Amino acid sequence: MKLIKWCSQHKWTYIFFILAFIIVPVLIEYIPLFFGQHLIKGDWLSFWGSYLGFLPAGLITYMVLEFQFKRQEGIDKKNFEEQLKKQKQEFLFEKRFEDLTWARNSAMSIWLASSEIIFVCESVEQSSEGMVFIYNEVTKHYNFIKNNHNELASWIEEQMTSESENYDFKNIDIIATEAGKRLSQIRHNMENKNVSEVLKSAKAFREYYRYLKNAITLEKTSIKNELID
Repeated sequence: MKLIKWCSQHKWTYIFFILAFIIVPVLIEYIPLFFGQHLIKGDWLSFWGSYLGFLPAGLITYMVLEFQFKRQEGIDKKNFEEQLKKQKQEFLFEKRFEDLTWARNSAMSIWLASSEIIFVCESVEQSSEGMVFIYNEVTKHYNFIKNNHNELASWIEEQMTSESENYDFKNIDIIATEAGKRLSQIRHNMENKNVSEVLKSAKAFREYYRYLKNAITLEKTSIKNELID
């Protein structure tokens, strides 16, 4: 294969050798004439028959090998490009699957934290001491929820930019936006010491996050199915 490639890159050299292949025997035959000598004609006919018979056979072999080499080179290139494309697609799918797994886990932890707020508001007596406990617990869970919600919302916004035609992510973005509004209400109502409104806002927030984690789970399932296919 290397010889064929070399010949393709040095065509004039190859032509020179072909000409030399023909001229040198002619010189060998006719130079003795200058000295009054010549070989028997039958010997030369036999020589030329075998000698020149090698030339077309060599050319045909070269052409066949060159054709096969170029054909195989094209097949190998196509197979390599297809394999590279497949590996890239698999990598992107796996990356999306990992991101969705993180998003679903984050949404689940936020949902659980909002459930803690609801539990505290429903179970703790609203005495002076109870209100202090409620306020501290709600503030703790609120801060956890806020940090994780902001991180998740930023990730969803990034997905919206890269997948603007994905209806599911548009729906996820709408749910996250509405959940963010309910989160602000939790803080506002807690500052006003209005436990009943905190409870109401927390329940609304948790419901939106139930929708959100379910929507992310559906998207994750669709990616998983694509990876399996």
